[in-house]
Amino acid sequence: MDDEVTKKDLQSLQGYINKRLADLTKVVADMKTASAKDSEELDGIIVRVRHDLEKRLDRNDARLASLENAINTLAKAIADVARKAGS
Repeated sequence: MDDEVTKKDLQSLQGYINKRLADLTKVVADMKTASAKDSEELDGIIVRVRHDLEKRLDRNDARLASLENAINTLAKAIADVARKAGS
């Protein structure tokens, strides 16, 4: 009979399935490796961005402190002028 499945057919099918499973296992392993590398790269980017933002915030804090000092100095000068004008 032509439509009978032989042991050889089953072995051939098993070999094909085993090869496809091995290929799929390799693809999954490669994806895990790529994902881990991407994750490490992303972590590095996050660290660099955070560091850059911290530096910018520090500079802004310093500028703000300088501006506060200038405002305080100006306020004192205005108060002195007002006091002298009132005298």
